[in-house]
Amino acid sequence: MYSIKNKKLYRIDGHVSFKSFIEEFLIARTQAYLYLKIYEQVLK
Repeated sequence: MYSIKNKKLYRIDGHVSFKSFIEEFLIARTQAYLYLKIYEQVLK
């Protein structure tokens, strides 16, 4: 999900935003950003 957002790979599937991409997978926006925040902390 981190790479999809940062590299804007969601556009490949025709989504104009990361928000519309995660909505297709029934992931709440706040939950997705929490996952991203956790992943960024793990990378450190």
